[in-house]
Amino acid sequence: MNKKNILFVCGGFGVGGVERVTVILINALVQRGYTVGLLVFQLQKDNLLAQLDSRAHVKTLHYPVWSPSNLKEAKAFMRALEITDIVNQWALPVYVSLFLRLCRPQGCKLYAVHHNIPNNNNRLQKSSNAFKRLLWRVLTGLSLKGVYLLSDAYVVLSPSYIPVLKHTARLRSTQKAVAIANPVDVGACPENSSKKNQILYVGRLELTQKRVDRILETWGILCRRLPDWELKIVGDGPDRAHLVKLAEKLPRIAFEGFQRPERYYAKSKIMLLTSDFEGFGLVLVEGMAFGCVPVVLDSYLTAQEVVGTAGVLVPTPFNAEGFAQAVLSLASDEEKRRAYAARAKAQLSRYSVDAIVQQWIALMNRD
Repeated sequence: MNKKNILFVCGGFGVGGVERVTVILINALVQRGYTVGLLVFQLQKDNLLAQLDSRAHVKTLHYPVWSPSNLKEAKAFMRALEITDIVNQWALPVYVSLFLRLCRPQGCKLYAVHHNIPNNNNRLQKSSNAFKRLLWRVLTGLSLKGVYLLSDAYVVLSPSYIPVLKHTARLRSTQKAVAIANPVDVGACPENSSKKNQILYVGRLELTQKRVDRILETWGILCRRLPDWELKIVGDGPDRAHLVKLAEKLPRIAFEGFQRPERYYAKSKIMLLTSDFEGFGLVLVEGMAFGCVPVVLDSYLTAQEVVGTAGVLVPTPFNAEGFAQAVLSLASDEEKRRAYAARAKAQLSRYSVDAIVQQWIALMNRD
């Protein structure tokens, strides 16, 4: 088995799910004796670099990607670390893969990781008319195909996404497609954490994908029926001001901003996710590891796979009253919540850091 020196690549590096996964994987690989680097093009004001193992090597470049200085510095960084494998966490757009192929040392393998469902993204959601949606769908398919052809493997978050990738990118074969889920530290939660009558949302504050407005609409119903409960919203995003305005007449609601979510998972009994689409829903797995029971809109392929029997899936299309009823059924039944939390502990082993890292190592050791 050859020595592996691994480079992770991100675009903007802040506090999102991709960044959390990247930090978890880098730290786990460093602790197993691998040389690991991180290449980012923009460090956001709030970021997770402080959580990286000090033995990891970090290089920050700048936008635009295709600049002479970026090419020179990226090549030098890869040579210095003798990189053998590149994990491209920024799968799209296709020009990132072209950049990395040009910079990589001879014989170095390139893996693209798609952190969302392949046939949907924010550009498609924001398209205002049918022609624009069709145009972006065609361009997305072409970009997917380009990245697939330029990479040695194309990693999706679930086996159910491989046929979606094949159809969207119009691929003849998906031989290079591999399913590896996101990892979570399933041992993070103390066995007997003190829970409050608290409902939680963790994620970006936006209306396009995450649809946090639906959570506020649901809370408008729940706040009257659960007078001793509160709602915490953890995260930030482009629509925060609008969402705060929508919530200004709702009681017992707090916008916490960017925070490390662990203490909120530990205190909350229920967490909500009402997105139009997701790639994986990392916050669900994180919350379940802390005994926080998810109520999730069944709007994406991996919802059932991730939640399993450890939470409640609410059928689409979204209906605030129906969603509120699902939450009420949990809020009023402590025994049911404990049963869901116990099932979560049992099923989360498949997402353990060790299990996911072993899958990555096996992929990198493939001929």
